Amino acid sequence: MGSEVAILELMHGLDQAVREIGDMETKLEVYDQLLSGVRSTMAHLGSQYSATLVENRNLQALLREVDELVTKLDLDPRVEHTLLRTRLSETSSIKDWTLAATKLQEASDFELSPGVSILQAVTERKEYFSSLSFKFGRRLQEHLTGLFVQQAEQLKEDGSGRGLGLPVLPSHTVIHQTLLPYSALLCWMRQSEPQPFNEVMEMYVRSFRRVYEAEIRQFMADVKASLGAPVDLKRSKFLPKMTSNADLLRGSLGGSLLSLSPARDKGAFSQSVVDISASPTAAGTDSSKPRFDQLFSSVLEQLQPVCVAEQKFLTSFFHFQKPEVVTREEEEEEEGERGEEEDDTDFPFRQRQSPQVMHDSHSVGGGLQGLLSQLFQTLLPEIEGLILFGEKLDSFNSLYLLTAISHRLVISTESGAMMSELDETLKKALVCVRRLFDAFTASRKKAIEEMKVPKGGKCGVLSCVVMFGEFSERAESIIMGGDRRSELDKAYGHLIDSVFATIERVAKEHTKTPVDVVRFENYHQLMDILSRMKISCLERRKEEAKKKYRTHKKQYVDKSLGRPMEKLSQFFEGVEGLLAGGTKADEVGFRLDYSKTELKKCIKEYPGKEVKKGLEKLFRRVEREVSEEVLEVVWGDMQGCFMQQVARFNQLIQQCYSGAGIALEFNEGDVAEYFRSIAEQR
Repeated sequence: MGSEVAILELMHGLDQAVREIGDMETKLEVYDQLLSGVRSTMAHLGSQYSATLVENRNLQALLREVDELVTKLDLDPRVEHTLLRTRLSETSSIKDWTLAATKLQEASDFELSPGVSILQAVTERKEYFSSLSFKFGRRLQEHLTGLFVQQAEQLKEDGSGRGLGLPVLPSHTVIHQTLLPYSALLCWMRQSEPQPFNEVMEMYVRSFRRVYEAEIRQFMADVKASLGAPVDLKRSKFLPKMTSNADLLRGSLGGSLLSLSPARDKGAFSQSVVDISASPTAAGTDSSKPRFDQLFSSVLEQLQPVCVAEQKFLTSFFHFQKPEVVTREEEEEEEGERGEEEDDTDFPFRQRQSPQVMHDSHSVGGGLQGLLSQLFQTLLPEIEGLILFGEKLDSFNSLYLLTAISHRLVISTESGAMMSELDETLKKALVCVRRLFDAFTASRKKAIEEMKVPKGGKCGVLSCVVMFGEFSERAESIIMGGDRRSELDKAYGHLIDSVFATIERVAKEHTKTPVDVVRFENYHQLMDILSRMKISCLERRKEEAKKKYRTHKKQYVDKSLGRPMEKLSQFFEGVEGLLAGGTKADEVGFRLDYSKTELKKCIKEYPGKEVKKGLEKLFRRVEREVSEEVLEVVWGDMQGCFMQQVARFNQLIQQCYSGAGIALEFNEGDVAEYFRSIAEQR
């Protein structure tokens, strides 16, 4: 600033700086305009990049979905070839069919994402799977139908060729073993093709029902023939060794709790009744014929394994729901058997079974129980026929059957396990047995009530009393604390009422035997029966019979004995009257009618010989009226009564005529001797 030149240079520099700044601002504006274009472009590029990322993710998801669809819905052509072209008669190919059905099942059951199922390709693929499943289901149905018919015919031929005439019930174990390899395919069919599955079950029932009908009818016919004709025990060894009815009950119950496993059914035929050792001493009066109770027990022993084996087979083959109550031992045993016979590919559908599949909604005629009822349709009428046959042989068989079947059903119910078809059938047959026992009781009651009055001098023990004794003895030997005690007690009540009524009726109607004799003899016998049998429900009637026996025996003794030594009895009755009227004992002898002289006259009329003659006459009359069984008892009671009167006479003599030297011409010892000698003279 020291000179003008310096100021001018400064101003020039400032002008130059202003121009430079203007140029810089111009460039900055240009740069700013350029950068604003780049900013919008970058924002647009960022937006496009985000859309590209979303699109890429969607394409990847679509690729995975399509890949999964293609993978899952793609079926190896060999699967179709196996299912539709492989011969089903080749049992070695069952595993291949199972694997092919498994793959088809997996493809058909593949869970699609929402909306995918409406795609045309997916719809067409699903229709293809359904068509393939339907065709294979029909092929399998036709094959199994033919197999059922073939196996049923084979069983019929085997049965017709036996011709032994022995009670043998064939086993179907071989048939079951032949069919069980198809079980996994039946499980697939149950889930995928329920209609053919139902038709397979119906065909199985139709095929094997006829077989069971023929086998059971022949078996029952042979059993009845064994009861109706002598059996060669050395050859057949028909009966089990059972020495008591308790053993019989245990024998008939032994098969009711069999485990539902094939362990008891290894051979082609179940154990025959004829293979059980015999007990001739227990076979009744005719050792060459079997007893019905033992035979019925053996029949159940044969039927039970057959029914249990069929029930287990149907459960495994058609995949019915297992019973909820299964013991741990049975479960472990079944798992062990399954592990030996099957690997994981044999039952590939088992883990995927839903409650809807396992439920009996796909079953025929009420599930497993309905299937068994149809298969063993003839079992109930045949068992009822055997029951009726046994009842005709001996009416007491109805009580045995009532006891044995009831006890068996109680044990089966208390076990908590599923009842076998045999037990279900016996439950229905129990109605028939109860009806037979009621009819048997009614017939016995009617026979007692309609008993005719015996003819002859002595009535004796009535046949109705003997009949009741026999009935109770046999009934108690059969029932032995069984589960039908209440029904037997009810029968006892009806019968004992009729026996009491009949005794009273006959006592009044019999013209030659005193009423009291008929009563006390029969009540004595009835009391003896009830005391011996110890039937708790008849304790009150036993006491009633005892009371009636004692009452009527005393009445008979009193009436028969009357007043022995009539004049002496009248004399001392008068003495007792005076004493009762207040007369002193030492003053009685001063009465004219009761003086010592009058007493001596009366005593002289009854010497010992006369007394003995009177007693002999009395004994002959009693002997004509009273049965031999109670004669001694009645005569003893008369002796006691007579001696009581003699003792009373002696007591009154001592009381009222003491010191007079008066005494009867016989003493109590003489009277005892009279009675003894008279009894020995018979």
